[in-house]
Amino acid sequence: MDSCQKSQLPRTWLNLYRVINDVTLALPPDSISLIADDAKIFAPIHNTGDCILLQDCIEIFCSWCKRNGQTICIEKCYCVSFSRCRSPVTAINRQNHAKDLGVLLDSSLNFKQHIDDVIARGNQLLGVVIRTTNEFRNPMCIKAVDNCIVRSVLEYSCVVWSPTTASSIARLEAIQRKLTRYALRLLPWQDRNNLPPYAARCRLLGLEPLSLRRRNAQCSFIAGLLNGSIDSSPLLHRVDIYAPSRTLRSRETLQLAQPRSSAGRSDPMFRMSAVFNTVSDCFDFDISTQCFKERLRLLPWPQ
Repeated sequence: MDSCQKSQLPRTWLNLYRVINDVTLALPPDSISLIADDAKIFAPIHNTGDCILLQDCIEIFCSWCKRNGQTICIEKCYCVSFSRCRSPVTAINRQNHAKDLGVLLDSSLNFKQHIDDVIARGNQLLGVVIRTTNEFRNPMCIKAVDNCIVRSVLEYSCVVWSPTTASSIARLEAIQRKLTRYALRLLPWQDRNNLPPYAARCRLLGLEPLSLRRRNAQCSFIAGLLNGSIDSSPLLHRVDIYAPSRTLRSRETLQLAQPRSSAGRSDPMFRMSAVFNTVSDCFDFDISTQCFKERLRLLPWPQ
């Protein structure tokens, strides 16, 4: 929050803002993350000594809350160990997943649980749309309702959890496939049991396949980091631009160190950078992110 934004806040909010920020001074550096009214305390754990240090941080945080009149909601507190070890070291009771800003993070960080949850909720909400719009005759009205209710769920934070397996991609796409069949059911087809291919149905409704929209979202995120419209220095430092002293052959825009594990291949930044390389010819530092998105929409759809 910059000084201009602070000056526009009520005095009571400014006092609360200062109090909340003070907790970072009570704990070791880079051990807590604050988002709205949520706080996450974290530390690398290699042995039981590290467990004790983490417990000390938790006790310091509890003492700080008590001194500053802040209440901790014990029912919402939990511990998650992110590790590839079968038996990670920790002396704290833990669960195998946590929800952070609406995204389920499982202990293996492969987002399988979140994708399953998104698919389940998407199918459930599509059923609501079908029941609600049963008397609608305009396919575009049905599309508008679906965009608001279903697609917003299917695409929330998709740059983080975008699936890599063919089965998950197909299960997500099946939701929109069903929507296109339903929305176009009243058109005068010669054979209602043999509708045009999915891509043709999408074009009739002015839709893009969900997999294509996720690709464009991932590429736009990297473009936003490069042109400065997304302000995140830690993420920008992970984007390695290939800048040779002389050009000997065609090279990809971003250099990618090949990961040595499945966890590395699932890393969102690695995947976004790899996808960006496939369309990097459309990017230019002098254009806005919105202009880059328009260029992506002009590319032919992948088969």
